[in-house]
Amino acid sequence: MKPVVVYDDKCEICTNFSNYIMKKSTSLQNTLEFLPLSEAKDKLSPDILCQHKLDKSVHLIVNEHKVLSRFEAIQGICIRTHIFPFLHKIKSPFLISILNSCYNFVSRYKDTILFRFLSRLLS
Repeated sequence: MKPVVVYDDKCEICTNFSNYIMKKSTSLQNTLEFLPLSEAKDKLSPDILCQHKLDKSVHLIVNEHKVLSRFEAIQGICIRTHIFPFLHKIKSPFLISILNSCYNFVSRYKDTILFRFLSRLLS
């Protein structure tokens, strides 16, 4: 099983990020599978669905025992797709904590007009 990226397909930021990575990555065909949240309940095991709040952030399911979320998931996606190589160089727990807080902020306000506008600019 190749790693699976579960993203919120109702969120413009998440969908645009996933589409961007699928377009830009040259090694994507064999490294990742992208799964919209609306399809996750049918395709993922009940153990993963029960243990992780898939609707709260992007997740990278590496295997049954390793699931990354928030910034760590984005970092894992970037490592596997060779996009934004500077992100996988971040190792400091303090900096990762700050980036997770930033992720939480954007996630909380992703449906506001400002973030929708920014998301459309970046797509």
